Amino acid sequence: MAAPAQSTPFYDDSDPPLQQGDVVAVPFARLQTDPEFLPARWQSIDASRAQLELPSEPPETWAIGGWGWGMVISHDCQLDKEFNKLVRRLREKEQLPLAEAAAIAERDPSLDRFVSVCPVLPVATFSDQAADAATGRVIDLFHLPADEGREWEEAIVDLSYRATVDRLFIEHRRLVLSEQARMRLRFAVARAETFRSSEIGFQLEQVLNKRIRDVRQDPSNAIGVEVEMWDGTVVQLVQQPAEPPAGGPQRTRPPSTTRE
Repeated sequence: MAAPAQSTPFYDDSDPPLQQGDVVAVPFARLQTDPEFLPARWQSIDASRAQLELPSEPPETWAIGGWGWGMVISHDCQLDKEFNKLVRRLREKEQLPLAEAAAIAERDPSLDRFVSVCPVLPVATFSDQAADAATGRVIDLFHLPADEGREWEEAIVDLSYRATVDRLFIEHRRLVLSEQARMRLRFAVARAETFRSSEIGFQLEQVLNKRIRDVRQDPSNAIGVEVEMWDGTVVQLVQQPAEPPAGGPQRTRPPSTTRE
């Protein structure tokens, strides 16, 4: 399936600390009442099943899961909330320099331990929705275009499957999104979780009688978002979600990069 041409790079060559939008190797699991119900879209990550040992009162409970590529959905601020809190305390109460306070905080493995991730699945899994997912018309699906140079095949992030995983599992990173792609991700997550309706984008399309092609930051306005229609016209729709302030403490150890 041919996806729409990208006006800006979708992936980034930098090697930052873990951040929202990273594609990483992680385990997934969900709880259900029987071990036999395996939705086709998740079978690529449903490698194992185990029954939880619980008191007799609760219903039979099974954990279904496995390893696969996942996208970090937690916002950057959430990924380092406890880290930043400790850095501030060390600077204010211990009068430590920023670099020293950040180094101490980074050595504490208990900080910001849990991360939200969604599975990255083959595009063939969504054969009946792939074309619409590529243009952003399917709530809960976020399209990842192919990149020959990175040996990456087209895939789709299933935003409807959210897992909470231990940050210490994350050792291998496959992709880093560009800032423009990360902004599209935030828009997709906000629509899926908060707006929870296709009406937001689709009603705009109906009002303008035009289809949405892309969503990006307004280059002339730091808090603006441009919605580009397929005919080339641009509309400012929503405020840009906030980024962590520049110049603050930052973790220094990124996950290792892999193409396997």
